[in-house]
Amino acid sequence: MTSIYKLDQDLVALRKYASQFRGEELVLFDLDYFQQAKIWQTGKREEIAGLGEAPPIMIHRGRPQDDGFFFSMQVYRLNLADGPLRLVYLGVPRSAELPSLWGVAKHEYPRLKQYVADMYGEGMEQVPPILSVDDQAKLLANTIDFLKRDDSLLRKYRVPKKRGILLRGSPGNGKTMACRWLRNLCTRERFDFETVTVDDYASARDDHETATLFQTCRPGIILFDDFDKALQDRTKFGDDIQSVFLAELDGMSPKEGVVYMFTSNLRLDQIDPAAQRPGRIDLVIEFAPPSAELRQRFIRQEWPTEVVAALGEEMLVNSTEGWSFAELEEARKATVLRWLDGQDFRWNTVRDDLVERRESAQKPIRPVGFGANFKTEPAAVVGPLAERIA
Repeated sequence: MTSIYKLDQDLVALRKYASQFRGEELVLFDLDYFQQAKIWQTGKREEIAGLGEAPPIMIHRGRPQDDGFFFSMQVYRLNLADGPLRLVYLGVPRSAELPSLWGVAKHEYPRLKQYVADMYGEGMEQVPPILSVDDQAKLLANTIDFLKRDDSLLRKYRVPKKRGILLRGSPGNGKTMACRWLRNLCTRERFDFETVTVDDYASARDDHETATLFQTCRPGIILFDDFDKALQDRTKFGDDIQSVFLAELDGMSPKEGVVYMFTSNLRLDQIDPAAQRPGRIDLVIEFAPPSAELRQRFIRQEWPTEVVAALGEEMLVNSTEGWSFAELEEARKATVLRWLDGQDFRWNTVRDDLVERRESAQKPIRPVGFGANFKTEPAAVVGPLAERIA
């Protein structure tokens, strides 16, 4: 959390309205992405009021989950063990370039601090992803350490404080683990961390507000999660989505104090050359199926010692060649459940089940509906779909 007194002076009007809310003296603060998501997930909204005498403004974006109230004060109730805790959220449009502000009654501030401290204990461990030493060092140097660099030195040597990082590889090989780690480090270092999904981008395009997705209120990381559509080669998959996206990344209005991070399953030859040029994507980190060394690290770090001792670490590493981290995790769960139920481990059964599931997922898609039983030549399939069903 950050005290209101460390925030921009443009918030004087909001302080005025907030201090008069319900006659309560409020302490204002800001929350990071993780903390806000936790409150929205567990809290219940009890009331919506406008700022001052004006009513709140409801913005409709086409889907209920994208609707929101702006220029409003919203009361959320958290049902804690020692009684309800009420927080006030100051809804400000993202385009206003202000932090998302919250308020709590002054006498409740100690309880709020304890709630936030407990929140960190639940899921904010700074556990590094299982990467090679070189890849982990590159990822850290181009994200958190880059954001810590002295702005004056960068300006002196005309180096923009902006980076583009692509995490590329098939699903299940650690891209999400790396993103969670960076999100937690951003929280610790007081940097912003924003996640933009394909649906977020589509909604912003409909509202002509795509520029707001490429900026943060303070230095930080913006993650564009699974953005294959915007990154793929325009000569093969032409769409104006790519043009708008690339223009915002490195267009006429340069961005500062931000690291753009992308996750994608595309091969490099499927990604638009314009997206790959320095200034848009400066570093590519490959997330291939983990090597024997990385599988061993995962098993030592994530698997119960009792299970590893019973099955043998070397056997587990050798029998999982080519597996992803996701498959190793699924095998861990299945083996642990058998162990907790008092059954023998039967590792061969667990392994064969996972291999069968993988092979089933890779089988060609059979035709359905009218004409499904006719013997016809299959239509030509190109692009990522062809890779998936090959």
